[in-house]
Amino acid sequence: MPDIEPGYIPPSTDKPTPFPVRKNLSEDPKPKVEPLTGEETAKVIAEMYDILGPTNGCILVNPNTVLAVAGLKGNADLPSPLLNDEEAEKIDMLNRQMESHGVHLGYPRNYRERLVTQLSFESLRGIEYKSRQTKLPGYFPYDSGTGRQGLREWQMRVQRNIRKINRDGRLSDETVGIYDDGVRLGYPDQAIRDFADWYEEGTQDHSKLTEADILSVNTYAQQYKGNVPEFDYYPSSAENPEIQEYIRKARETLDGFYKSEWHIKTAQDPSFLAARKERDERHERNVAHLQTEREQKRQ
Repeated sequence: MPDIEPGYIPPSTDKPTPFPVRKNLSEDPKPKVEPLTGEETAKVIAEMYDILGPTNGCILVNPNTVLAVAGLKGNADLPSPLLNDEEAEKIDMLNRQMESHGVHLGYPRNYRERLVTQLSFESLRGIEYKSRQTKLPGYFPYDSGTGRQGLREWQMRVQRNIRKINRDGRLSDETVGIYDDGVRLGYPDQAIRDFADWYEEGTQDHSKLTEADILSVNTYAQQYKGNVPEFDYYPSSAENPEIQEYIRKARETLDGFYKSEWHIKTAQDPSFLAARKERDERHERNVAHLQTEREQKRQ
C-alpha cells in the first residue's frame, strides 16, 4: 500500500552501530546484527553481573535472559528481583554502562509503594534481528544503531502500518497483540501465526499444539528455568525452516553459555548460590501473594 511507511529509520552518519555486524551486500546494503554465541553472551552477562552483584545478577543466568542478551529475543523478564534504593541505583548504573551493548533493564519507579514481581529486559540486538526476518504485516527492519529513541519511533511506525493495513478489520485485536508479543519475543513467524490461529479458534485445547524443545539441551537451563523461552506451534509446522533454525540456535546458545568458563566458575560461587536460593524463596512468596490477590478479587 502506498501510504505505508517504507524502509527503516536511517542510521546516524556519525554514530556507528555498537554491535559486531556481518555484511551481506547481495541481500541488503545495510550491515546486519547477528546473535552472539553462548561464549560471547557469557562475556556480556559477566559485565552485567559485575555491576548488579549477585542479588539480582543471579537472575541473568535464566535461559530467557541469556537468549535476549544473545539477540534471539527482543524482550525478557527477570522474575522476582529484590528492588530497593541500592539495587535501583545498580540498575541505573548498568543501563548507563551497558548502553553500547544495546541492553536495558526496566523497573517501576514507584517500587517503594508496590510489590515488584519482575524486571523488564530489552535487547536492541534481538529486536533488530527479528525485525529483519519477520514477514508479518506492518513490520519492517529496525536499526539498532538508532538506540532506544529510534526503537520507540519504529514501534509507532509499525503500529501505524498495522492500522492502515487492517482498516477492514481482518486482524482481530487479539491477533495484532499476539503478533506484537511474538515479534518482541523473537519467535518464528510460523509459530506466531499458528498460536494466533489457535487462539482465535477459541477451544483453548492445548493438545493441538506442540511446544518447542529448547531447555532440555542443558540441565542448568532446566534448573534456572524462570519464564521459559519455549513457544507453541501446530505439529504440522514442525518442519518449518525458521522454527527448526530458531530452536537449533537457541539450544546451541544456551549450551554454550552454561558451558562457558564464566558460568562454570560463577555457578560454584557461594554468593551466587546464596542469592539464587534467596531469589527462589522470594519467588515462592511472590507467587503465593499474587494467588491470594486473585482469590480476593474473585470474592
